[in-house]
Amino acid sequence: MLDRLLVLLPDEALKLHIFLDRSVVEIFANDRVAMATRIYPTRTDSLGFDVVNGHLLSLEAWEMGPMEI
Repeated sequence: MLDRLLVLLPDEALKLHIFLDRSVVEIFANDRVAMATRIYPTRTDSLGFDVVNGHLLSLEAWEMGPMEI
């Protein structure tokens, strides 16, 4: 659950930074609200994600390498 609600300013676009790492997803919205949750990509009902009630204007994706210790 989000700790707080993100209220967009007039004419402000929703900008999401989404990080996926096997079974964890972290989402940062407009650098003001963040959330993290577990996902289960190996389940048979894990088919992807949808943009609901909105329009996707752009998408950039990068593959992250393994963390080096």
